[in-house]
Amino acid sequence: MKIKILSWNVRGANDSDKRKIIKSVIKSNKVDVVCLQETKIKDMSTGIVRSLGVGRHIDWRAINSRGAVGGVLVFWDNRVVESLEVEEGMFSVSCQFKNCMDGMRWVFTGVYGPVCRRDREGGPFTWRGGLNNQSQSRLDGFLVTDEWDRMFNGAMQGILARPVSDHCPILLEGGSLKRGPSPFRFENMWLEEKGFMDQMKRWWCSLTFTGSL
Repeated sequence: MKIKILSWNVRGANDSDKRKIIKSVIKSNKVDVVCLQETKIKDMSTGIVRSLGVGRHIDWRAINSRGAVGGVLVFWDNRVVESLEVEEGMFSVSCQFKNCMDGMRWVFTGVYGPVCRRDREGGPFTWRGGLNNQSQSRLDGFLVTDEWDRMFNGAMQGILARPVSDHCPILLEGGSLKRGPSPFRFENMWLEEKGFMDQMKRWWCSLTFTGSL
């Protein structure tokens, strides 16, 4: 079974235009489970969730913000996973899911706060801030168990471009992924990294080619 999980500190989801952008990221990546942190929404509603999610087959749970601080929203496609139990903590939403395809059970927890890293593809940083984006850090990530990794064979985590917020959305893909050569991928955000073009020139010059066009 394949699954796609997106986690994103959106730094506020009250603005309807911003929600359209968030929704476009979710839709374009065909995500099954979504966790949005720092929604800054005091009273989450089905209407707001539907303005973020894609399609009618959406279930959700949320922790409302405390004033203009915090807030966690988790929603999922109920044709892909079924929620068996949900627990809301002070800073987290935990869901026990059952895969609709194979019946396997697993737990997902969305947390607004520091998390452990997992090696990821894409850009080297998930957060940028300060004057001219001079401050950068890897604040966001997924932590998975060995059992989950075996259940969703070949899990990979990637960092997506950030159309809104100063945090990058991160995407965890697992299940039935073929092992083999990785396709070439390029993120425009890499061009913003100091020294990237010089490093690219060194890589290119180090390659040797034979044959003719």
